[in-house]
Amino acid sequence: MGSSCIRAAFLPLRIARIMSRIGERGGFASTNTSMFDISNPQNRERLLVVFAGVILCGIVIGVVPAQFRAISNAKADKAKLVNDINEHKRHARNQNEIQSRLSTMELQALAAAGTPTGSEALVGYQTWLSDLTASVGLRNGSVTAPTNSGGGKNAPYSKHLFTVTGEGQLNQIAEFLRRFHRTEYLHTIQQVLPRPVSNRAGEFNVTFRVEALSLPQVKLVNMPSSERFARTEDERQMLAAIQSRAILSEYVPPRPLVVSTRTPDSIALTWPPKDDADSHEIRYKKRVEPNTAWTTLEFTETAGTVSALDASTEYEFQIRAIKVAGPDAWTSSVSATTLPPEVIIPDFDEIPFCFLNGVVEVDGRPQCWINLRTSGRTYFLFEEGAFRLGGVLCVIKKIDQAGQQIHVNIGGTLFALRVGNHFDAIEAIPVPPIAGPEI
Repeated sequence: MGSSCIRAAFLPLRIARIMSRIGERGGFASTNTSMFDISNPQNRERLLVVFAGVILCGIVIGVVPAQFRAISNAKADKAKLVNDINEHKRHARNQNEIQSRLSTMELQALAAAGTPTGSEALVGYQTWLSDLTASVGLRNGSVTAPTNSGGGKNAPYSKHLFTVTGEGQLNQIAEFLRRFHRTEYLHTIQQVLPRPVSNRAGEFNVTFRVEALSLPQVKLVNMPSSERFARTEDERQMLAAIQSRAILSEYVPPRPLVVSTRTPDSIALTWPPKDDADSHEIRYKKRVEPNTAWTTLEFTETAGTVSALDASTEYEFQIRAIKVAGPDAWTSSVSATTLPPEVIIPDFDEIPFCFLNGVVEVDGRPQCWINLRTSGRTYFLFEEGAFRLGGVLCVIKKIDQAGQQIHVNIGGTLFALRVGNHFDAIEAIPVPPIAGPEI
């Protein structure tokens, strides 16, 4: 590029010399010969300027588009690199999610067939099916030995097919299905075949086609061999690993809720932490309204407060963990009742102007009306209602409709006040003497 520019700089001078020779040979008219006479310094200067400009324009036309193309290519390369990075990130997230799901599936599947652990798992699962059949009340129950089939070409899993039979009523069949599907295990019921039993109203011979899956679980199958462990110890470890898995126990959702504090309009809850949970969701509704929709809240900590509740109302709460692989199942309900509304105790400071205006019955309960004439305000109190009289706490112990009076406990002494009187007119109620022993 540098040598080309140097040659281009000397090109006008060379052209000027050629033009001068042509003029000397008579190739141009006399009027134009003087223009290319490079012996004249002014002509040389003009020619150099003209041809330098022409060459510069050519260089600009040739170089600038190339630079623009280079910039455009660089931007395209950058955009492709960003897309590649985002694609790799997406694949990494998908891989983590799939790995998490696969780990969960491995914990819910039988050990690989053809191994000691696999054989133990199959026997344990067959026993579990037999126990389930008996526990729901199905009579004459039986479970056939499993048949094995592969998962297809190069598939890493295998299927185990069981046939369960029994006799019972529809509610027993439904209970079998409920418990079966509440078990945290990779299995499914392919078919349910009920056939009515002759001469037995409401009873059926039922057949369940059950399919369970096993995965090549390296952690359980390929136990590390070591001379420190005898063969019996290896077997004990493998069997303990199977028994510690929750595949043969009914699923109990984790994260039990604990009610910590209550107020008239809120309930605070706590729950144990879960390492693989990104957050937790709590849903709640009034217990007396079972058909209403749940209200769901999300919390990132292991404690939370549900607010804007109604006073003296029972609510039920459920919680579930939110993880990368998806949410857990909702737990069973925990009930809690908000506190009653806060009672404002009236304060009657101006005793001579505080009157008992009436004694009535409201909703089957006696009620008294106390009026403050200085403010014109009336308080409606039931028995065990409290107020302050000159700063002293008073509790209404009895509202006597027949006698049109109230009995008030003031400092441990009972006083009576009739309708129409102010509290300066209260009278102490004499305490009957305690009869002594006869002499």
